[in-house]
Amino acid sequence: MHDLGQNLSQFSSMAEKSFKYVILGGRVVAGYAAREFAKQGVKPGKLRSFPKRRIRV
Repeated sequence: MHDLGQNLSQFSSMAEKSFKYVILGGRVVAGYAAREFAKQGVKPGKLRSFPKRRIRV
C-alpha cells in the first residue's frame, strides 16, 4: 500500500495550477467526458483528468 503523502507529492507540480473541472479516471471514459466538456464550451486549461493509476490511496 502506498503512503498518501507519497501519492500527493506526485501532484506537487500541479499545486500551482488550478482547474475548474477535474475528471478522476482515465482512458476511454475520460476521453468521452473531456469531449463533452469541449462541446459544452469549456476552454482549454480549465479541465484536467487524473488517471486512476495516479490517484491510488
